[in-house]
Parts: sequence; structure tokens; C-alpha cells
Amino acid sequence: MADENSQSAEATQVDANTQQPQEGNPEHAQDGGGNEQTLSAEDARKLRSESRALRTRLKEAESRVQEFEKTTLTDTERRERELKDAHDQLEKTRIQVRALRVETAARKLGFIDPDDASALINWDSVDDPENPKHVEKALRDLRERKPHLVLIHNGDASVGRGTGASGALDMNQLIRRAAGRN
Repeated sequence: MADENSQSAEATQVDANTQQPQEGNPEHAQDGGGNEQTLSAEDARKLRSESRALRTRLKEAESRVQEFEKTTLTDTERRERELKDAHDQLEKTRIQVRALRVETAARKLGFIDPDDASALINWDSVDDPENPKHVEKALRDLRERKPHLVLIHNGDASVGRGTGASGALDMNQLIRRAAGRN
């Protein structure tokens, strides 16, 4: 029994020796540099608290940056959409203005249906579709190529070609009138 007590006392001493660092023994030195400073519980608590506060501030800052980026992207996307809508509206307005120019010039040149004239214009041959004189020139060219689209001026009244309805004369009626037969 005495041997058992002496063996357990020796084991306790060995355990105590391994847990406490010994001076001059590099195996037990802390921080790898032989610096044996230890932090008190109060200092460790302060460092943990400061670290926790810094992590919290970092997370808040990151979330603010993300919100700012999200808001900025949203404003940018909104402005891009508004710009696209404005361009679309401008294009619609240009198309309407072009159609009105063609209609005005087609009526002036005696076309029966200005919409047909607009559809049949070769826009590739028009130098400047925004210039009314160029549009009128294209309509004159169309009138020369397709004279059946234009009203015939016969005396005081304008008569449509080939319609036969509502007092309009067709080609045969015009020939008879010119020959003196009605």
C-alpha cells in the first residue's frame, strides 16, 4: 500500500510538472517566442468584448455598403429604363411626323390614298426622310411609276381612277368623255 501511495504521489508530481511551464525549457514556452506573459481573466474579457464590438461594426458596415450598392443599382436601372422609354417615345414621334409629312405631300400631289403612298415609298432612295422636300420628290417618283394611285384632274373636279363608285369615272368613261360620247 505504501508503494501505491508513493506511485500516485509521483504521478501527481509529474502531472503538475507537465502543466506548468518551466523556465528555460523551450517545450513549455508560450507564443512560440519564449515570451511567458499571460493574460489575466479581466484582460481576456476586455479583448473578447472589443473583438465582438469590432465584428458587429464590420457586419453593420458591410450591410450598409450592400444597401448603398443596391440603391445605386436600382437608381441606375430606373434611369436606364426611363432613358429607353424616352427613346422609344421619340422614335414613335418620328414615325408619326414622317407619316404626317407623307400624308400632306401625298394629298398635295393628288394621291387617292396617302397611306398607300406612304407604304409604297422606297425610303432607301430618300436622302433625308426628315426633309419635306425630299419626301415630296420621292412621292413624285412614285407618281411617275404608279400613276393609277393619283387622282385625274378633269376640268373643275378631281376624279379617281378606276373606282366607278360615288361619281368617280373609270378609264373607259374618261375615254368616252374625251371622244365626245357619254
